[in-house]
Amino acid sequence: MYAREQRILAREAMAQWIGTAPWELLITLTDPGMSHPEAMAKRARYLANRINRHLYGNHWQRRTAGIEYVVAYERQERGSWHAHMLLRLPDHDVDDPAQFSWKYWQRFASKLAFDESKASANFQRIRNQEAVNLYVSKYVLKDGNVDLSDSFNPAAPRLFKESLCGSARVH
Repeated sequence: MYAREQRILAREAMAQWIGTAPWELLITLTDPGMSHPEAMAKRARYLANRINRHLYGNHWQRRTAGIEYVVAYERQERGSWHAHMLLRLPDHDVDDPAQFSWKYWQRFASKLAFDESKASANFQRIRNQEAVNLYVSKYVLKDGNVDLSDSFNPAAPRLFKESLCGSARVH
């Protein structure tokens, strides 16, 4: 089998594995400086921890498994690092500003970099699950750097079941 075909098969397998349930947000963290990959990983984990603390309280690990995420890191040609983060909030409705404020978290995430005047964070609602799973899988296979939340379990994904108002719906 040719190397290109092997990469395509590996990318499709990775996309299928991380895409066992729908993701809600794609977050891209950018630091245009010459950041170290561990600095970008710490930034992504810190963001996830702060979202968990905001949604579930300071000692959220005692009450819930928290949000689920997969983060793939990409080294750009100029040497800086990008993080592509898939996020699932199983107990919250990301479309309800009372439960999750996109504007607030985008501003917060942009300020996490060493030079916040140049850093950015882009939050996007996912419209095409298959495409975004392949997109993130490409960076996992390209650089081999990936973080999975402790709560991520492809065999038993946790899905949003109802909002705080009690309206039943499954994504």
